[in-house]
Formats: sequence, C-alpha cells, structure tokens
Amino acid sequence: MTTTPSTAIAEKVWDRFQAVGFTPDFGPEGSRLLIALYRKLAAEGRPITTDEVEELAKGADVTSEETRSLIERGGELDDDGAVRGIVGLSLNPHPHKFLIHGHELRNWCALDPLLIAPIMTGAVELESDDPRSGEPIRVSVSPSGVQAYEPTTAVVSIVVPESGATDSIEAVWTMFCQQVHFFTSRESGEQFFSDRGIEVYFLTIEEAFELGRLTFGPVYTQL
Repeated sequence: MTTTPSTAIAEKVWDRFQAVGFTPDFGPEGSRLLIALYRKLAAEGRPITTDEVEELAKGADVTSEETRSLIERGGELDDDGAVRGIVGLSLNPHPHKFLIHGHELRNWCALDPLLIAPIMTGAVELESDDPRSGEPIRVSVSPSGVQAYEPTTAVVSIVVPESGATDSIEAVWTMFCQQVHFFTSRESGEQFFSDRGIEVYFLTIEEAFELGRLTFGPVYTQL
C-alpha cells in the first residue's frame, strides 16, 4: 500500500501517541453518547440539561453507568449539572471558534475541531489566532475533509504528552491542549516552541485531519 505524505506524518504521530498511552477510548456506548452530545450542542448551541442527557443516552442505548463515566471523564457542567462542553466541544471560552448551524462553539485545542468535524451533519468554519503573532487562521471543513484554509501556509502544532494525559480534563488541558495551536506557518510555530524543550510536530491542516481520523477511529465506527 502506498502511503501519502499526509498519512505518513499522521501515522508517525499516532504511533507516538500510542507509545505514551494517549489513545482516547470511550467504548461503543460512550462513543454513541459522545456523538449524540456533539450533535445536540452543535444543533442548538446551548447547554444540554440532565433530562436531555438521559434522553440522548436512552436513544443511543447507553447505560446510566456509561453515561456517568463519559460525563465525569470529559464533561464541562454548569451549576445545574447541564453539559456545557464534552471532550473538546464547548460553550465555554476556549481559544478556537467552531461555527456551525448559526452557533459559535469553542474547542479545547486545534486538533479537536478536525476530529469532531466528521461527526457533524454540516460544514464547519473554524477561526483561531496564531498564539505568537496574533494573526488569524480560518479553516473550512466538512465531514468528508478539509475544504479550504487561510493562510495556505497554516499548520497545527501537535505535542506528545507524558503518560497520564487522559486521566482528567485538567490533565488533557495542561499536558496537551495548551500546546496544540493553529499557526500561520511552520516558522511561526518553531519560533513559539524554540525554548520549550518538548516533543512537537507541525502538521498541515490536511495532515492534522488525518491524525484526527486515527485518534477518533473507534468513535467513527459508531456513526
């Protein structure tokens, strides 16, 4: 089988993720509920009440135990227990804008929108700023792939976290998300990370989309 450049670097980074145990696995039930929650947030652009979560879980044939597990592992809740965010898609003020169905949601890191887009029922517009220069990056992505982006030199920084990065939301944020950005160019990203001493890769937008496919492969089987 011939390996394209976009697949080759994505597979290399995925191998590194596997080596450190950074392999999100929600199981079939958790994946079905995650898909339902993503689509509900995107369709309505508001918190999902506890009653609505229970209804979605029932419709997806997910047990109460699995529902609690997913919400505890990856949920952002308001004071009433309603879901404001789940595993990378949120109503809270994270750095990356995820625009769909007339609603503005946010993403924890620059990889999130690229692995969530295939789950959506429509096209997504992404907006983010280069954390070094402050310049904007815009990406158009559909469930089938990346459609366009500006500037055309844009890249995504991907770091390989230490073991334990999936233990909690806080661990994901601090050990991974806070280092995974859109940059206007590889050069900008290299300057940003020049003195940080961490393992980082710079992927094109298409390569990052392919990495998302590998990372969320088990989730996609439940679509």
